[in-house]
Amino acid sequence: MWNTVKSIAFGSSTNTNGRPDSQPTPKQTTPTSSPVSVQRPEIAMPPSRHHEEAERHGGGHHRRHESKGSSSGQRRSDRNDGKVGRSVKSRQGLEKRISGMWSRKDSEEEPSSFENTEQQSRLEELERNNGSLQAKLQRATSEKRSLEATIEESKNELKKATEMVEAKEKEVAEAQKRADNATLLLEQRTNESRSRMEQQQSAARDIKASLDRKKEECRSLQANLENLQAQYQNLDAKACAADEERKRLKVQLDRQVAESDDLRRKYEACRQMLELRTKELQGAQEYLHSTRAYSGADLIRLVEALNGEIMQAAASITDVLDIETIASNRGIAGSHKAIKKEISLFLAEEMMELFRSVEIEDLDVLIQSALQAALAYQCTFWINTWSPDKGTDNFLRNIYQRQELSPTAGRWRAITKTHTKYALIDKIESSMHDHMFDAVVAIIHVAGLSPADKTHEEEITKVIRERILVIANQALQIDRIVGLEMTSEELEVYVCSAGQSFHQESMQDVFERKDGDTDSECIALCTTDMGLRCKQMQGSEEIWQVLLKSKVLLETAFAQ
Repeated sequence: MWNTVKSIAFGSSTNTNGRPDSQPTPKQTTPTSSPVSVQRPEIAMPPSRHHEEAERHGGGHHRRHESKGSSSGQRRSDRNDGKVGRSVKSRQGLEKRISGMWSRKDSEEEPSSFENTEQQSRLEELERNNGSLQAKLQRATSEKRSLEATIEESKNELKKATEMVEAKEKEVAEAQKRADNATLLLEQRTNESRSRMEQQQSAARDIKASLDRKKEECRSLQANLENLQAQYQNLDAKACAADEERKRLKVQLDRQVAESDDLRRKYEACRQMLELRTKELQGAQEYLHSTRAYSGADLIRLVEALNGEIMQAAASITDVLDIETIASNRGIAGSHKAIKKEISLFLAEEMMELFRSVEIEDLDVLIQSALQAALAYQCTFWINTWSPDKGTDNFLRNIYQRQELSPTAGRWRAITKTHTKYALIDKIESSMHDHMFDAVVAIIHVAGLSPADKTHEEEITKVIRERILVIANQALQIDRIVGLEMTSEELEVYVCSAGQSFHQESMQDVFERKDGDTDSECIALCTTDMGLRCKQMQGSEEIWQVLLKSKVLLETAFAQ
């Protein structure tokens, strides 16, 4: 813009960079005869001037706003306003001079070269002054904005301080209110304390009056005591005489009591000897005159019948099981650790391993044998038990084992079981049913039937309950014969321990191989059929004589 002004003012053309073009060649004619008609352009106000005008018009408002701040900020604002005013005056003077130059340009036809140079230098100086003034104006504007920001921050801080003062005043008011409440409470408690003190003083006066009355009573009692002491001395003299007589009589009584005790001991010894001989005589008479309803052969047939019922029950339960489903679930059988611990009482570890490795064709035989072992073990346990309570059972069993083998011991066994075991026969039957059912279900789960498999659950449960009822009744019948009726001898139903080596004297292979063909080192996986044995005296030693061998399943039964 300023280059355009210079070009028009001095009558020379400029290039785009603001530099004068080359002078015309001599062939070019200079217009000297007629004045050059040059139109004066409008002088455009630079953008900085508009900003200065806005600052000048708004300066009063800012100065009024800043007067509320600190005194140092007001002095800096005054200096900046002075600089802005001087800058505006300089620009106004420059505009006037440029207008005068245009006036002179219009009156002159063609200025001389010297005048053009002087005006150009003057114009450049004015431009430099204008640039300097613009820089100062920008700095003043920046300082003014900084002061405004500082004033705004001071206002915010003043506002926060005012809010804090108001909050503190509220806290002081609340504290004053609490202090007033505490004062009222203190006055109330002081009045209560004064009232209690008055009551205590009144009670103290009453107690003092009562104490005076008690003192009078005490003096009266003291007089009575002196009279009683005199009477006591008289009685004490009489008591001393009576005590001497008592001692003499006591010596005589002790001598007579000693004689009486000696006679009583002799009488008790004679009575006990008489009772012992009487009991022995009665036992011998009962043994000589008693008739047994069952013989050893009858009891063997009953045990064999119970074994047959157990085998039929195991076969019926196996028939209702889905062998294919069990075979597909055999991989998870090892996870039932609690169940495996429970059935380890009658199944060897090797047999539990067979549930996961045996061929599917032999799986039904394996399951049936395991069910027979579970039912046989439960029958043996409940037939031989003395009481449903474990502590009582162990106590009575130990007492009986310390007795010598005799009819008297057999009668003691019958009487004891009558008053302990058969006095709670309903509880015994219920416990037998529950334990047998749990043992059968444990075998089924270990075999591979998942508890979540509800397909044949009702049918399986029905078959198990029906068979268990029959087995329990037959087992209790044998228990009554062995425990109550056959008192002249001691008979016992037994099963072999799982994992025990094969013994020909007490075991028989369930597959009925000859005893000579069975290796004595074979392991009995389980007992499928109960045995029967009788305790007899051989000299001074008690031995068991096997009447019926228990049948066992050997580990060679499923050998490949």
